[in-house]
Amino acid sequence: MKNHTLFPGDDHSNDLMLLHLSEPADITDGVKVIDLPTEEPKVGSTCLASGWSSTKPLECKSNLGNTAGCEGEAERTWLGSAHHPLVSWSTGEFPDDLQCVNINILSNEKCIKAHTQMVTDVMLCAGELEGGKDTCNVRQPLPAER
Repeated sequence: MKNHTLFPGDDHSNDLMLLHLSEPADITDGVKVIDLPTEEPKVGSTCLASGWSSTKPLECKSNLGNTAGCEGEAERTWLGSAHHPLVSWSTGEFPDDLQCVNINILSNEKCIKAHTQMVTDVMLCAGELEGGKDTCNVRQPLPAER
């Protein structure tokens, strides 16, 4: 596995990883080659996101042994990263099978309004403003890599 050379930085830009196979994969009914996009996705369109992240909602746990400090932390988190030094997050179980979800592309302006962390010009805003499924356990749109 290979991290992007500019990750980690001051924000979540370039948070991606490449997986290098030791030998070529056999193309079968279950393993196919995908076409990469040739242009930017349009706001309002749908994209497919996949990964092995937790399918359970985030649970705030105070490092003091109680729930002190958890109030409002969901609004200040992104992809499970708390900005409060006394708070950690439990996401429960991680699936063995690859999870996939269709998510809507939103304008970056919507992500900027919904998040307290930096949204950069290399990010793509996707998800739901309230409810629904996304790649993030806090119910906010997801700034992701373009």
